[in-house]
Amino acid sequence: MTRRYRYTDAELEMLLNKNATWNHTVISEPEGEEIESTLQKKAERWCKDHGYPFLSFRQSKYAQRMLPAGWPDMIIILFKKVVFIEFKSKKGRKSKEQVSMAIQFQHLGHEIHLIKTFKRFLEVINVQ
Repeated sequence: MTRRYRYTDAELEMLLNKNATWNHTVISEPEGEEIESTLQKKAERWCKDHGYPFLSFRQSKYAQRMLPAGWPDMIIILFKKVVFIEFKSKKGRKSKEQVSMAIQFQHLGHEIHLIKTFKRFLEVINVQ
């Protein structure tokens, strides 16, 4: 039996019509605004420094061809947990595809987080 990893258009429409929303909390820091790429680089550096494997996808032409629309910016492998991260600047907005992908991930039981500050990144990974 082959398992599908993507919803059909009808299945996704049905899921979205159930009033599903991307549940996330945004905690902003008062000091300066970070741009998305800088925030992502800081998170990558933190993972390298602390020995956590990760995949990070920057918005290159190659990544856009390789990944489905709305795919999260970063995947981090923590102890007994995998976390999906979408980075945005303070004023950044999610695309329709990102919201749709996040709803699918949550429906399948995975954590996906919208990160707008490095402080929030550290709270989400919550590694002691």
